[in-house]
Amino acid sequence: MSTAPPGAGHHGAGAERTRNPAPAALMARAAGALLDTLDEHERRTVRRSFPDAAARRDWTYLPGPRAGVALGELGRSQRKAVHALVATALRPHAYAQVAAIMALEDVLDRIEDGRRGRHSGDYWTVVFGVPGDEPWGWRFEGHHVSLNVTVADGRVAGTPCFLGANPAVVRHGDAVVSRPLVEEEDVARALLHALHGAARARAVIAEEAPADIVTRDRPRVDGTLEPAGVPAADLSGDAAALLRRLLGLYLDRLAEPVAAAEAERLGAAFGELHFAWAGAAETRRPHYYRIQGPDLLMSTTTPSTARTTSTPCGEDRAGTSAATCSRATTPRRTTRPGDDFGGPYAARWSRSSSLKRSAARSGIQWPSPRRISKR
Repeated sequence: MSTAPPGAGHHGAGAERTRNPAPAALMARAAGALLDTLDEHERRTVRRSFPDAAARRDWTYLPGPRAGVALGELGRSQRKAVHALVATALRPHAYAQVAAIMALEDVLDRIEDGRRGRHSGDYWTVVFGVPGDEPWGWRFEGHHVSLNVTVADGRVAGTPCFLGANPAVVRHGDAVVSRPLVEEEDVARALLHALHGAARARAVIAEEAPADIVTRDRPRVDGTLEPAGVPAADLSGDAAALLRRLLGLYLDRLAEPVAAAEAERLGAAFGELHFAWAGAAETRRPHYYRIQGPDLLMSTTTPSTARTTSTPCGEDRAGTSAATCSRATTPRRTTRPGDDFGGPYAARWSRSSSLKRSAARSGIQWPSPRRISKR
């Protein structure tokens, strides 16, 4: 799929709710293979009931323990099975982004002199339901990574999808050693600079960037954030092309069949999108932007040094962390389906008494998820 998809449309967000059995089958096989590598105690730790919507929506990108099994507690073959599952949801470049972000935990721990005990093994996997027996899903999550996948009614849903980086940039002199989210920042800034006059005035909604993505890790995102920014319908030429390219960066994170089907569906309502920017326009300065439509929200923030938890790395003195997130929102005043975690498709199945009876017959004791220590 091209990095310049046709735009946003009527049925989803960020490669959300895509009807395509191929990625669903791959995920089911990978999740089953992972469970086969675990002993009985580990399987009970990693599994949760799909009807437990509160557990499925209890997501975050902050550091701290999660429900499920930690990567660092697993053996080599088990860790490879986790990585194989993660890879079924992502394009190769996005899988590389995830791997780089995880490795940065050890870099950040070094910057902090080990004060907070960070480690690249502090990423947890949890499986909801029975792989291949719809509905089911899984989550892979730790600091600055949260991948939430739901398979229901033949659809693969991939939001919330959060990728961040701390430090956002590692430099050696003028050379960049690590910058996992380079395109998400540079393309958005190019779009801002392509706006002029009234369009730029509408796009810039605040002089200072927020300390975090505005919606944080809310279980649901309802309606539209205000001010909305500049509508895509008012853009043309380079500005319109850059907005399409920026949208494509988020869509293209997920597996090609999922992202391609979603992008094809998104072409009809590109003009309904809005682009908003807050903070500095210069590089290496705090900034925030978002793309939103009737049922999607994609946002990125690079907050100020004073608002981050680490010391600057290399030459960077501002914007030391970066966060990007794709959400499916619940639309207001519309009948279009929305919402993360599979939306109405998963909700319909979760309410099914037959599913609950099936879970009870499985004999699995479904433990409650541990609350996260948000530090």
